[in-house]
Amino acid sequence: MTKTVAVLTDATSAGYLFPHWIRYYAGQFGVEKLHAMTYRGLGPAFAGLGLGSVVELDSFYDDEFRAAAISERVANLLQTHDVVIRCDVDEFLVPDRRKHGSLAAYVENLTPPYVTAIGLDVVETPSDMQLDLDAASLLDQRHWCIRAAALNKTAIVTQPLVWAAGFHAANVCPHFDDLYLLHLKFADIQGRIAWFSDMLDKVRPGSNEYVYYADGRAKLESYAKWLNSRPRDSDPLALYDRGFLDHFMQSVTCNPENGIWQGDFCVDGKLIDYSCNLAMPKH
Repeated sequence: MTKTVAVLTDATSAGYLFPHWIRYYAGQFGVEKLHAMTYRGLGPAFAGLGLGSVVELDSFYDDEFRAAAISERVANLLQTHDVVIRCDVDEFLVPDRRKHGSLAAYVENLTPPYVTAIGLDVVETPSDMQLDLDAASLLDQRHWCIRAAALNKTAIVTQPLVWAAGFHAANVCPHFDDLYLLHLKFADIQGRIAWFSDMLDKVRPGSNEYVYYADGRAKLESYAKWLNSRPRDSDPLALYDRGFLDHFMQSVTCNPENGIWQGDFCVDGKLIDYSCNLAMPKH
């Protein structure tokens, strides 16, 4: 590659999905191009992984704080890199394979100053086996996804941005291209329930984050049941229908108080088979 690229995430554990995050993005850009931020007392878990940097923040995990800290870190990385990719450890960016051979090739040919990924929640169905974390690929074990506007995240940038909490919005209007964000929150319900339980030790007791994780099992199971009640569309072209994005963009407005461009967190009404178009390469 001629462009210099940094890939940034934040994490509370070097286990669960983090090794897959490393393998996927290191396979595209090299492990030394990967950067992590973590929270008070958790830094030693990331030693010896060969990452480009690990920054331990003097704070518990906090959604507002992490957005501000990561926005600042992205700006710093852009002083020495052409492009910064920012995504969570359960988020995998995959370009439209009809046009791009890999994420690395997509980034190399990128011309807009930033790209908002098209958000897809990967769905575990009742017929799926438990997710095998030792397998070469995670997404090859699932086939269905649903469009979710909350996951329309601006994830690749060549200029500093300010993100809102959760990275669902930023101080730029969303700009979509041929990039998809595959989110694994609902791809492994039992694994996610266990992860939610683990997170209770890493957030401030009584905080909004603590309440969110403490109530995780019921919400995860309820939403998973709703997801699996949706009709399914196996048409290979269904993934490329931009009607849902057009609907989302009609809802996007800029908050004059903070300059954040935000749209409605709408969810599509059907599951789509992504396996023909966006299967993750093995790593």
